[in-house]
Amino acid sequence: AVLACIHAGSTVKKLNFSGCHNVVGSGFEPLRGSIVLEQLDLMSIGQHEDASEKSRLPFDEECFVPILTSIVEAEDNSLKQLELPLSMRIEESNYLYSNPILDSFLERYNQLLESRRLECSKC
Repeated sequence: AVLACIHAGSTVKKLNFSGCHNVVGSGFEPLRGSIVLEQLDLMSIGQHEDASEKSRLPFDEECFVPILTSIVEAEDNSLKQLELPLSMRIEESNYLYSNPILDSFLERYNQLLESRRLECSKC
């Protein structure tokens, strides 16, 4: 609700959700197609929290990933840095998480980074 109230898709350049809990994918809808967003930090471990907890955000990837894709595919988008929550990057077994929707997005995001001569930091 807050992102909609502040028109986040057209006004917010940096957005950090570190330490935020109970955030769901549909709440990011106001960011769909944003061309002003430069940094999006979705890591769930807060600055003052114990990293050993491996806290996770409860994203519905089928809802959330298309929003991220719309940002990456938006002409003249400004996205330079994206930090994904642990639950979207690795499984408990430390193998890369395999989800066709997420895999497709990550491929597009990596192409965007390459086109800008940037690299994934493997956060």
